[in-house]
Amino acid sequence: MNENIALSLKTVAQLLYQYPTVELLSLMNDEMWQEWPTSTSFDKDCISAIAASDRNFTAICSDFTRLFVGPGKKIVYPWSSIHLDQEPLLFGDSTEQWELLCRKNNIEIQQHNNEPSDHFALMLWVIAELSNNADKQQLCSTVIKDFYTPWIPSVLTKIEQKAHSIFYRELAKLAAHYVTLISAQVENTSAKNQVNIECEQLV
Repeated sequence: MNENIALSLKTVAQLLYQYPTVELLSLMNDEMWQEWPTSTSFDKDCISAIAASDRNFTAICSDFTRLFVGPGKKIVYPWSSIHLDQEPLLFGDSTEQWELLCRKNNIEIQQHNNEPSDHFALMLWVIAELSNNADKQQLCSTVIKDFYTPWIPSVLTKIEQKAHSIFYRELAKLAAHYVTLISAQVENTSAKNQVNIECEQLV
């Protein structure tokens, strides 16, 4: 696995999950964006756009609030149960399914306070973590197929479309891009493992 992709997705996931703070954004300075590892022209363009933007703290805080917090109806509801369950409520059936998978596989989720664990950014973080573990490739594939694909791409597209700031617009694009890269890597690894198993059976 490409460790840079996993680390980059973890960072993006944290920025999409955590309310902006002066301390957090101070770490995301010009030097950090210039040193951000890139592997394709797509992520280079995204990083360049963020680096060239003013990254105004007040504007970024305002954008996070209007996207994910409110007041009133949120532009983006970040929990799977709102998108997937017959009754769009917090802590629904899809939340239970996600938490069951995490418990069975010893996946620790560190969410804020009593917030549901099925937040899209937390799922992105788990995908990144699993992708960087050679023994967890099949599990990573399952998370992408069963928990990411049914709803998170549409959430990331909505963030890209509705964000006022370049910051969140490009982070959403990066998140989708990194999961696409990870998915391809996981599938390639699975295919190689299957070939190895078949070869061993022939011996």
